[in-house]
Amino acid sequence: MEIADLDRTAYAIKIDSLREKGLLQKSSFGAKSKCGGAVDGYYFNGELVYIEATNGGELSFQRRIIYLNEKSITDIIYQPYVTYDNRTSNKTPDFSILDTTYQIQFRPETVFNKYYSGEVLSKNVDSALLSKLISCGGIMLSELQKK
Repeated sequence: MEIADLDRTAYAIKIDSLREKGLLQKSSFGAKSKCGGAVDGYYFNGELVYIEATNGGELSFQRRIIYLNEKSITDIIYQPYVTYDNRTSNKTPDFSILDTTYQIQFRPETVFNKYYSGEVLSKNVDSALLSKLISCGGIMLSELQKK
């Protein structure tokens, strides 16, 4: 699912526009992040406003996008791509990729959307996943600040 297809906040749209115009300064975390894999931070006027992290292996891939405003997370987009074996017997593997997208927005209330193939599957908050994503965001923020 493309990020542009999501119902994004005005702040996220603004940051994406600045990034597309090349107005953000990019800084990469030199080592592999403890939780995010390859991490790039994007700064506007010296303030970290966007983190993009990718982590993957042979049969899976994860992408995290985090928007920040004054060091507070405003939006998270999480895309885990997991390979699923469709075979019904011990014959040749038949792999599919599950492309779920999670979109979390922190407004006065938390908005949590789970998408699959462009359709909203659920709006129920997955507290365990939310906690992991917020914790990972904090770790990546700290790693980029120490750089």
